[in-house]
Amino acid sequence: MRAKNNKKKGPLLAIDLGSHSIKVVQGQELGNRLKVTQWAVEKLGPGVYENGLILDAPALKSILTEMIKANHFKVKNVALSIECTEIIKREMIIPKVDEEDQMDLIQYEVSQYLPIDINAYVLEYKVLENFIEDGNSKLRILLGAMPKDIVSSHHEWLESCGLNPVFMDMHSNALEKLVSSAANENLYAASKTTAYVDFGHGIIDISLFEKEHYKFNRLLKMGGSGFDDVLVHHLEIPLGEAENRKKKTSILAIQKAYMNLENNPEAAGDVKNSVVRETMHYMNECMDEMDKVFKYYTSRSAENKIDQIYVYGGGSQFKELPELFRERFGIPTDVMKNLPNIDFVKNNTEALPLFINAMGTLIRN
Repeated sequence: MRAKNNKKKGPLLAIDLGSHSIKVVQGQELGNRLKVTQWAVEKLGPGVYENGLILDAPALKSILTEMIKANHFKVKNVALSIECTEIIKREMIIPKVDEEDQMDLIQYEVSQYLPIDINAYVLEYKVLENFIEDGNSKLRILLGAMPKDIVSSHHEWLESCGLNPVFMDMHSNALEKLVSSAANENLYAASKTTAYVDFGHGIIDISLFEKEHYKFNRLLKMGGSGFDDVLVHHLEIPLGEAENRKKKTSILAIQKAYMNLENNPEAAGDVKNSVVRETMHYMNECMDEMDKVFKYYTSRSAENKIDQIYVYGGGSQFKELPELFRERFGIPTDVMKNLPNIDFVKNNTEALPLFINAMGTLIRN
């Protein structure tokens, strides 16, 4: 979604705003490559931002302006990326018409078939496929509809920070641009079908690609916060300490301890065992819901299969999470951390999986 004060291509400040943290990347698109000069991440406290809603604008403004100052970000033009369950994404088939008439046709189709007031949404679309059906030319498109109040609130917030909003993007679209750019460098096996799993704090965002082409996206309203809640509740520790413990604990070790408890029901029900049980129950619930998404895709055609899973986002910091997914789904799984089509001025790329959405937002095609 493009603001009226659009500028020519140049350096951008890409901001990925989520319920748990705000990530900022300063960089520029140069052909099929990205040059990244600076990045930073800052945690958001409870009640500041959630599911696309700015709950405490002054606090969010203070956090961002302090980040900009502390990390010496100089660029004012901003490309913002968010994801929330209020954003509507639909694949649609429409007759092929002249490009200047496509939006009018899409607005008509939306008003007929979706139970929304289109005047309350900003609509954007991309053409996924041109094809012939019954002798007629048609388009398969992906529609994105974002509530106008969400767009305006983020626009006003960025301007209050002294920044110039240029673009507003969705995580799934930012990822697609990054995957397409990486495919030009023969990265991420362009011949395969790949599931990209953004394991976030409050949302697990799953995108399926055949080769480098987007197929569909699903949001699961669950994420890393569920594990924090278990630790806070049972161990009676602050949230920050729970997050640190979570990152240091092997998920395979928890699974092994859980299996021992299942095989020994007489084991004492102390606090440690309660943490193990509830943590593994929640992880199994997450994987069950992910599996439903994967099976939906494979059920659409006998030829459909998933060749690879890449995990990124905050949840990718769980120790040995890829190994657990490989065991559960029988699919090769890795953390998405190798992006040779990006040139980093600073060489420390250990935190790269946290910045995938922001990196994709830098790409403006």
